[in-house]
Amino acid sequence: MNWLFLALYSLTVVFRLWYFRRRGWRAPLRNGERYFLEVEVPEGWHSSAEGRTWWRRYHASILAPHALEAIAFLAIAVWGRWSQLPLLSFVAPVFVACHTGMVIWWRRASGIDRQRPGRVAVDLSERRLRDYFSWPLEALLLLLAAGSWLALAGWGDEATRWRMPVTFTYTVAGLTVLKAAVARQGWTLPAERTGEYQRVQEVRRRQAAAVFDGMRVMLAAGLAGYGAVHSLGDLVPTGVVRWTALAASVAAWVWMMAIFVRGEQRMDRAGAGLPPAAMAVDWRRGWWSFGTFMAGLAALLFWPW
Repeated sequence: MNWLFLALYSLTVVFRLWYFRRRGWRAPLRNGERYFLEVEVPEGWHSSAEGRTWWRRYHASILAPHALEAIAFLAIAVWGRWSQLPLLSFVAPVFVACHTGMVIWWRRASGIDRQRPGRVAVDLSERRLRDYFSWPLEALLLLLAAGSWLALAGWGDEATRWRMPVTFTYTVAGLTVLKAAVARQGWTLPAERTGEYQRVQEVRRRQAAAVFDGMRVMLAAGLAGYGAVHSLGDLVPTGVVRWTALAASVAAWVWMMAIFVRGEQRMDRAGAGLPPAAMAVDWRRGWWSFGTFMAGLAALLFWPW
């Protein structure tokens, strides 16, 4: 399945290059020239020495994980360890950690986190998990995972490597838990124009849930493709199985990218004309769940099998 990972990885690199050129490189200006990462700055700050320093730090925070990824890819290519190619997917959470760390650093340095908020509003609206989960989709994911494991357990060939199906199944389950946590998470909202900020947060919440769905479908498609390639070789021509698995995985990847781009557009429309506001959220519970998930994923990826 190295060819499948290489194809999907190539598509991901092309998309990231397009995205960072269009949006990522100047993402701190998403709310306009008056702001840097949603914090209001004085006029002319961006061209000042302080502003240029923070811009360099921001660019370093998004370049560092990609430089690490490029080094890892070169090492895999030089030593011909193409079976390790899925490890490059680990750059995604590394990128998220770097970006989140940059945002926290900037907000503390700017003093915005130390300012006492004025009047605030608490979102008391009821959020039910069934409003964020599609049960037919959940049934499809469960069917793909169960079918893949049944096929591998009953008819898997000698080339089956269990690290891949175990890691993909674990990741799908972990993303399901994280999606539920995001759906239930709440923010402290500004007292002024509360309804508008509440709508923005709901768009953001549903965007995150949709991206989680896209990632889970892509991983489930990859798991099903792996199970088919390693269990149906005696029943169906291997070429047919491989190309079918590739088509399904690429389709899932395209769907996930479309979800991401459409969600970004919805976020822009929802926040148009609305000044950014520091909406407090209790991340402690989220960090524990995310940290536990990442620790398990790291063990599956790097533990010698």
